[in-house]
Amino acid sequence: MNRIQPLLAKTLTETVKANFYQLLLVFLTRYNQGRNLRFAKKERQLLERLKPANQALFDGIKQEITRAFDLPDETIEEEGLFLLNLLYTESLTEPIGQLFPEAETLVITNFITEFEQVFQMKLAEAEERNLRSALELLVWDVFCFPARSRFFVDTIEITYFKNSYPEYFDFCQRVMSQTKLVDNKVQGRFLFYYGLLTLIRFIPITRVSESIEVCIDFSIGESYNDLIKRDLLYFSSLNIEVVTIQSEKTRLILTDAINLVNNYPSKKIVWLTPPRPEDWEQVVDELIGMRQENSAKYLDQSDFQ
Repeated sequence: MNRIQPLLAKTLTETVKANFYQLLLVFLTRYNQGRNLRFAKKERQLLERLKPANQALFDGIKQEITRAFDLPDETIEEEGLFLLNLLYTESLTEPIGQLFPEAETLVITNFITEFEQVFQMKLAEAEERNLRSALELLVWDVFCFPARSRFFVDTIEITYFKNSYPEYFDFCQRVMSQTKLVDNKVQGRFLFYYGLLTLIRFIPITRVSESIEVCIDFSIGESYNDLIKRDLLYFSSLNIEVVTIQSEKTRLILTDAINLVNNYPSKKIVWLTPPRPEDWEQVVDELIGMRQENSAKYLDQSDFQ
């Protein structure tokens, strides 16, 4: 692994090192049992597309296999492609452009088209390019490296995503459950989670969600208001806009003044100064409820199982 590192596009993280190490152990087990890896024809054709842009890396992998094992050239080629594929799915190699033939990208095109229809918007060119590229890599991962998605261990706490990104959560739940790409429930969850993370990464929630205006008006003054504003904006996924003057757009007022005039039909929360953890919890609960209200027109109420 250390000798291959200089040939990679990025430095291996510890988790990727662990995955790579596990695959080497699987490789070693196959070798000790006298078995060889063989790809299906279609997988082999797709994996061959990785080689031209990453020939030096591929040659380096094969060289390391040759140094360690007495294997036929054909087996070294297959095992080398398998390891190259892992590095590619972790974005550690050079990109190769469109991964699949056009017929294979229909699920991706449908994903993007339906996203624009549901949210009544047109993605910017850079947004669509980045989204398409990441989705192609996700489909590639499922098709050419199926062990990861077939044995996907669901350790993600979905409540955070459901509360913070309800529009994206619901959209991915519905779209990914309709795809015919996989017929395995575990792989379906893999597609759902990574499709959701892809949307969150490349399409700011502000593109589809109305911001929640929060007025901060504490009696201690401007410096304290700025401190609370800074801390509140850590909850960026809740799409908050902070002001110090109430308006008809204000949805929530934070203050320490019990008798503060509320000139608009907005919710007012009176805090201690400084606020306690339970004060923050109350505000977050209110904001999550407002996010749900904002996203209601996009939501299908079914839960992902």
